[in-house]
Amino acid sequence: MANPFYYHNIFPEICKYMNLQELIKLEQLSKYHRDIIRSYPWDHLMVRIMDRTLYVLKVYKFMKLDLSLTNITDESVKELKNCHTLYLEYTKITDESVKELKNCHTLDLNYTKVTDESVKELKNCHALDLRYTNVTDESVKELKNCHTLNLYGTKVTNESAKELKNCHTLNLCWTNVTGECKKYLQNEGVILNN
Repeated sequence: MANPFYYHNIFPEICKYMNLQELIKLEQLSKYHRDIIRSYPWDHLMVRIMDRTLYVLKVYKFMKLDLSLTNITDESVKELKNCHTLYLEYTKITDESVKELKNCHTLDLNYTKVTDESVKELKNCHALDLRYTNVTDESVKELKNCHTLNLYGTKVTNESAKELKNCHTLNLCWTNVTGECKKYLQNEGVILNN
């Protein structure tokens, strides 16, 4: 069990200046240091995990993970519901796990099989990348409070796009949103990435 005072310890603060390899090497100092490293919620690193290193998800508490192009399963993704930033593009995840990610700050789900069923649960995410997913107006109108929303190549129409006037930045390229609706959004102060 880690020392209950580790959050007030200088050790985690020093570790924030290290890369992943250095951090893992420090585990060898002692059991005390290993316990801190494995239980501290590291948010200063973006960790790229490949299929052969998926065990890292069970051992460490990294808050920013890139799992793109891996064979991650829905079961594993459900365990990541408190991550800050999660890249899951080109994975085989489904609505079953994505609906559990509603507390994530930043989610990249492009080229996944997610649908309206799970996406409507993500309305509290700050940034969502839904390029080339099967989302429609049904879920997109629920995302009106997202700061940044990428809907490139989706089936979105004016019906939901006009509801996104509170978003800061939108990408509506290759959607069914008309120029007139895009102009309306720009007049409301939305930045459009075209």
